[in-house]
Amino acid sequence: MKTVGVAISPSNIIDLEVIDILASNSDIEPGQNGFWVTVQNNGANTVEFKLCGNGECVDSVVGPSSYIRNATAIVFIDVDMGWFDTLNVELSYANEDGEIVSKYSTTDYSSGAGIGSIELLLIVGIGILVIFWARSRNEPRF
Repeated sequence: MKTVGVAISPSNIIDLEVIDILASNSDIEPGQNGFWVTVQNNGANTVEFKLCGNGECVDSVVGPSSYIRNATAIVFIDVDMGWFDTLNVELSYANEDGEIVSKYSTTDYSSGAGIGSIELLLIVGIGILVIFWARSRNEPRF
């Protein structure tokens, strides 16, 4: 008996998924932040898709997969994040029947307070002034 290997191509279904999200900067602060999103195609067709993150959207295309490996597309999305926002990504595409499929991914990326050293120094200075003002009101007035 002899064993023969047969290469099996991926099916003609349209199936995309977000497999990775990386921030372009290590500090996520309120304001514009860039993210690299990797979308994987699990089917044998080229697929157009829309990737949205916190209201910002990007249109892109991912090529077909083969029996050797799944095709991926890496898309850059620039997102405006508010104070203490978490990045939520929506992947939308049309399936074989023409119906829109939406898949959601919540990330661990969230914008912090965005307080830098100048802002922190200003807050401490105002706090000291408030303390001195409060102490001056407690002194006897005669």
